[in-house]
Amino acid sequence: MAINIYEVCPTFENTRFRVRLFKHEDLNDLLAVYSDQKSLPFFNSDNCDGDIFYYCSVEKMTKALEFWDYSYKNGWFVRMSIEDKKAHKIIGTVEVCK
Repeated sequence: MAINIYEVCPTFENTRFRVRLFKHEDLNDLLAVYSDQKSLPFFNSDNCDGDIFYYCSVEKMTKALEFWDYSYKNGWFVRMSIEDKKAHKIIGTVEVCK
């Protein structure tokens, strides 16, 4: 039976990490990740219309989260947060797309 990720987004986890649909409450942790210029070379931005995933302010990170939410609701892609369960914080994201 196929799962429609746009109807119900699953959560994946093991003892160390949890991967789940991002939440707007992830903003501060994600800002810490995406405002780090040293991390930019490691971000994959294929097919992202020039977005390099550098969000250096709360406003820019908020706009990204709003776009990710809009994209999920319209079935374009799913942005999932990666949570370090031991540190109790979001350490990045992964995207699932068609």
